[in-house]
Amino acid sequence: SIVELSDYGCSHCRDFNLQTAGLLEDLYVNPGDVQWIVMPFALNSGTFPAATAAMCANDQGQFEEYHQRMFELQGNPAIYTPEGLSQVASELGMDQAVFGSCVENAVYDTVIQENIREASLAGVNATPTFFINGKKLGGNYPLTTFQEEIASALGAANAQ
Repeated sequence: SIVELSDYGCSHCRDFNLQTAGLLEDLYVNPGDVQWIVMPFALNSGTFPAATAAMCANDQGQFEEYHQRMFELQGNPAIYTPEGLSQVASELGMDQAVFGSCVENAVYDTVIQENIREASLAGVNATPTFFINGKKLGGNYPLTTFQEEIASALGAANAQ
């Protein structure tokens, strides 16, 4: 399993998600070799609402699309506003009333706060950070580094 902690304002997270994540998904997740878990996370209060909004998107089965779109739009400060978060949801065809209520009522704020606390306890102080079968890998590495780490983890799992 791979756990990804990314911040929607982090350029290294954007680069990973737009350049490498899809390749890893094709190589390992789609064939069923690896389970990929994204743990919504925020390094600061400016991106905290985006992390909670991604969880609200998940309620409508749109987490992956929302996650991807937020990285595609990174650099536009308007996307971090309530209106911007709602606009992204609208572009993806989500139910605006349900999404808006989820965001406005801070339904997932405590989940994101707990994710931040757990990540801190695990030594996470920058993004992106990954845990490959529990082994911490901090940073946006080349595809080959991920392949080596995944191969090692798969080899260890198969040896048991």
